[in-house]
Amino acid sequence: MIAAEQVSESTEIPELNEEQFMSWLNNLPFITGSNRINLAMVAVGLKPAMVVGYNTSDDPHLAARDADYDKRVHAFAEVYNLHRHRFAKRDEGGVVDIKYLLARDPDAFHDVITAESATDLLYATQLYGKAMGYLPSARDAYAAGVSMPKEAISDDMLLGTDIRPESLHAVNFRLSPNNWKDEILDWQEKLDSLQQRLPRLVQEYLEYTERSWPKQVELYKQRQTA
Repeated sequence: MIAAEQVSESTEIPELNEEQFMSWLNNLPFITGSNRINLAMVAVGLKPAMVVGYNTSDDPHLAARDADYDKRVHAFAEVYNLHRHRFAKRDEGGVVDIKYLLARDPDAFHDVITAESATDLLYATQLYGKAMGYLPSARDAYAAGVSMPKEAISDDMLLGTDIRPESLHAVNFRLSPNNWKDEILDWQEKLDSLQQRLPRLVQEYLEYTERSWPKQVELYKQRQTA
């Protein structure tokens, strides 16, 4: 049985072969869309940590699949020198929420584990947000209860900005009402840096964005040529 926690002995970022990296990602079918981008950011050191998971149950037919997923995540973390922790929480209806913490930064790794068991929700929120690489303005807004989802950013709000559709949709956190532009642009800068390391992965994400949000992509293109 694989241990719930796996601490990497090395913090070194290994040399990335994109074909091999994409093969590893494709071997983790529950990690999709922008979560693939976020995991890649962790792997190359652009993001301290991430949490991703899926729902399962006690159905014995799913036990073998869940054990196989666990082995795959363990192997991925081992190859790319990432810290890994597995959380499992069962609700009254028998649904099991499986979450994997994958971290490049050891402090972020321990902060998320601390946040998961903290009774002070404000303290936990700040720890978690910092570990995920969110800007202080986003963390503070969330803690104050005034943050907003990325869906609140209308097309009109994007006029006059350099924010691209794929950057907005790669955001996996709530935004602050006063600094949302910088928060998204910070993510956009990370996405641009990732594209230099893993161009095929980012190109696939761009194509995914165009399929999923064609209207916003078209409006962005119109703004660029206006």
